[in-house]
Amino acid sequence: VAAGEGGQHLLFAWHREQAELDWSAGLRDAGVHKLEHLLGRVEGRVAPALRTQEGLARLRIGEWHAEGRSLGAEALVVQYFQPAYENLTQVDEAQKALSAGADREVLAAIGMDADPLEHSSFALADYYARLHDSLVARREAAEWQDRVRVNEGRRAEYRRTEELLAALSSDEEAWKTYKRHALRLERELELDRVEFEAADAHVANNLVEAVRLYGVGLRRSAGRDMRAVARVVSLWFAHPAQAGSDPDPAAAAAAQVNSEVVEMVDAVPSFKFVPLVYQIFSRLGGGGEEATPDDLGAGGGASPFQQTLGRLVSRMCAEHPHHCLPQLLALRNGGEIFGEGGDQARMNMDEGKVRRADAILTGLAGGAQGRRGCERNLAQLVKLTSRLANAYIALAAADTSRYHQRGRARTLGDIDIKKMVERGTNFGDVLRAARKAPREALPAMFTAAPPLRPDARYGADAVVRVRDFATTVRLTDTGVNCPKVLVCYGDDGRAYKQLVKGADDTRQDAVMQQVFTTVNELFQGDAGARARRLRIVTYRIVPLSPNTGVLEWVEGTEPLGNFLMDRSGRGAHSRYYPDDWSPEKGRKLMTAAYKRKASPQERLKVYRECCAHMHPAFRFFFLERFSAVPEQLVERRAAYTHSVACSSIVGHVLGIGDRHSNNILLHHSTAEVVHIDFGITFEQGKILAFPETVPFRLTRDIVDGMGVTATRGAFSAACADTLRVLRENRRLLLTVLEVLMHDPLHSWMLSPVQARNKQRDDVDAAAATQQGGGGGRNSSGGRSSSGGRSPSPSPSTLTQTLGNDGAERASTVDAARRALYRIQQKLAGYEDAIGDALSVEGQVQKLIADARDDVRLAQLFPGWGAHL
Repeated sequence: VAAGEGGQHLLFAWHREQAELDWSAGLRDAGVHKLEHLLGRVEGRVAPALRTQEGLARLRIGEWHAEGRSLGAEALVVQYFQPAYENLTQVDEAQKALSAGADREVLAAIGMDADPLEHSSFALADYYARLHDSLVARREAAEWQDRVRVNEGRRAEYRRTEELLAALSSDEEAWKTYKRHALRLERELELDRVEFEAADAHVANNLVEAVRLYGVGLRRSAGRDMRAVARVVSLWFAHPAQAGSDPDPAAAAAAQVNSEVVEMVDAVPSFKFVPLVYQIFSRLGGGGEEATPDDLGAGGGASPFQQTLGRLVSRMCAEHPHHCLPQLLALRNGGEIFGEGGDQARMNMDEGKVRRADAILTGLAGGAQGRRGCERNLAQLVKLTSRLANAYIALAAADTSRYHQRGRARTLGDIDIKKMVERGTNFGDVLRAARKAPREALPAMFTAAPPLRPDARYGADAVVRVRDFATTVRLTDTGVNCPKVLVCYGDDGRAYKQLVKGADDTRQDAVMQQVFTTVNELFQGDAGARARRLRIVTYRIVPLSPNTGVLEWVEGTEPLGNFLMDRSGRGAHSRYYPDDWSPEKGRKLMTAAYKRKASPQERLKVYRECCAHMHPAFRFFFLERFSAVPEQLVERRAAYTHSVACSSIVGHVLGIGDRHSNNILLHHSTAEVVHIDFGITFEQGKILAFPETVPFRLTRDIVDGMGVTATRGAFSAACADTLRVLRENRRLLLTVLEVLMHDPLHSWMLSPVQARNKQRDDVDAAAATQQGGGGGRNSSGGRSSSGGRSPSPSPSTLTQTLGNDGAERASTVDAARRALYRIQQKLAGYEDAIGDALSVEGQVQKLIADARDDVRLAQLFPGWGAHL
């Protein structure tokens, strides 16, 4: 070891690493003792390197005591966290010299950031946030609420006693009795008041300190820090600052939090907030607050919360327009609702959101510039992107009923867009306006957003921009506003196939894709998940209004049902087991049992009979495509197994239902599965006429593709890794999902009519696959993310069915809270109301057993295809 203070610094870093190893090996007392011994050796040293060691040692001891709950909160802050933070703050300038070379390697090896102040800021912020959550949960618990009610009762009793005392003479015996009682009550109430006020003060202090310290860390960090950003956003949204000077501690804390966020809006790079664009933008407006374009939508008459939010949204759109403008346009287009129930839905829309979004867009289109790396042609870009979105909406709303033939859409031959859309709102008009603009002002391809750049520099070569559109579209379904397949040409020379959907709410699908993207990032940050190459295949969905959206066409895929069965005899079941019952016969038998309202025992008997006469055949997908290269076959089967595991566990946590064989696509080159159609989520499948009784699709054919180990081995291990990662990051996931609670047009509940139509259409979709050749698959082997199903439950239809009174809206909010609560329960290991919390492995094994249970599978709706 080198001599002098530098050598001692490295030596002490090595001792910290030894303590870390002891702690991770379960020798917790030994780890804490080593760090306490190290702390005694470096305490009081003046050299920056050794003072850094002192701060890091104190910080780690505090974290370990907090994890083991071996010290009180006040002792932890006073003895460890606060001194560590102050120490590292004082030596921050000197620490810059120590964050390079060998010291960086040492710090990285023991899990410490090369910037100790950044690490300590996040660690202390996490601790304050946990304290805040713990105190809030304690105050919301039944015991605390009972105590509050008792206190209120005692106050009422004290007031009555005071009234009796006033009516009596002081020399009466009764007066003395009441006076003694009043004094006892007064002392009790004073003790309660002190404790209640202390609790309020601690909640407020922990909240403010958590947000402040997260801000310090975010300003210093160069990474995305999505966990910290999500935590700040969650705390900020839970305590929105209102106008006025309310002396209440909670209101004062909300005002302080808002002030801290104002500093973050100005100082923290805006790219850190972009992954939460749906969550942030969904809170715009509300409550009828007005906004003015003069301050980029900050809203002069709005609450402090809305003013800060407007500044953040404006900066995000100015610096990252290709990622943020479509979402802002979708809010501005909140009144662009067509189809059944459109008039009623417009009456219920949140006009505050529309006004706020329009004010910000007006400010951006007026030439206001962002702070760093903003495009010089922002104003033109905003106007062209807005016109492009309007053209998509016009195409989605175009009446296609005249193109139907014998009840089906005409899929052969193309339809001229100009004949469907009025002049001024078609893509040709947009392109003519774009020809006058520089390349940097051209809109990005909606379904091919550029990588997020921390420097916010999206030059001409960094973005695939719209160059041209095909003049025709194809239809994929029937209906007045059926989906259209459109080809858009980028300036990179590629053709991008898109699906334009109308009269169908795509916002829920977009949030699901955002959750999948977040999960993929979590997988990349976890060593176990990264080693298994766990990921969920995603595709772009861009909502442009409450019931209009543009979806990326998933190329090189086919539906699972299309591979297994079709009427021409090309399905795997027919080709490899010609003597078996056909899938069509099995479906007819199960449908007949369903129609005659057979008992559960009868349906189980029919299901088992179908299974006895049908062999699983999905293994041949791998043999047909990858058997020429044995190594590739093994790799693709592993990729398939891991893909099914990831999507199954994530789908179960989110309550994604309707996983029939046409809603799962197979990727031809990677063998991964691609899930589409998220109209049934948050366990809505359990309230269908025939409730979904399994956590995910794990039928015999799905298992057949996993090889001889079936669900044992690779599948169960990948499921465990997925669930572990989700549990460790539950706060982040819940923050991402909370956006749906702040969208009043989101449909949290299915009406009885929708539930009946949904399952009826699933039967029709299954029949179309078996009798009509693929349930909407296109001729090039691609697949739309809507094929074979009815549109997602429309919020306007829901409003018409359930009514338009305040009670129903409150019920919808309650349903949203219930959905998030169920997700929390699953991530805590609870799978039923009477069982204990399960370990990760125990929960995985229970879910696998439930998914493969014959009794559960037999009760599913026939269109789900449990026999495949």
